[in-house]
Amino acid sequence: MIVDNREKNYQKYKKEIKNDFWNIKPPENSFISNFNFPIITNNLTQLKDALTENNIECRPLICGSINEHPFWYERYGKKEMPNAKIVHEKGLYIPNNHQMTEEEIDRVIKIVNENI
Repeated sequence: MIVDNREKNYQKYKKEIKNDFWNIKPPENSFISNFNFPIITNNLTQLKDALTENNIECRPLICGSINEHPFWYERYGKKEMPNAKIVHEKGLYIPNNHQMTEEEIDRVIKIVNENI
């Protein structure tokens, strides 16, 4: 049930979130059971603020780029990592809890689509 609900939520997010900047393309015949849904957007601050104002938790996508964290670049220096920089500057996760209701998922989708 937990896995099935997460998959259902994930597929609903994938189908209904209008993100022309980046669309997830899982391998064909794959099964997704994640605890969140990743988004990359040019409007990260606006989206994050809207979600926060509506008491919807969001998190940095994969904690951003390790190359942008002081503990890393102070030890190893900064490297050119253009894709990691995009993830760091434009990425976040929205929730995908197996106990979320259809109404809650719809509410998240509405806020995302208004601010993406």
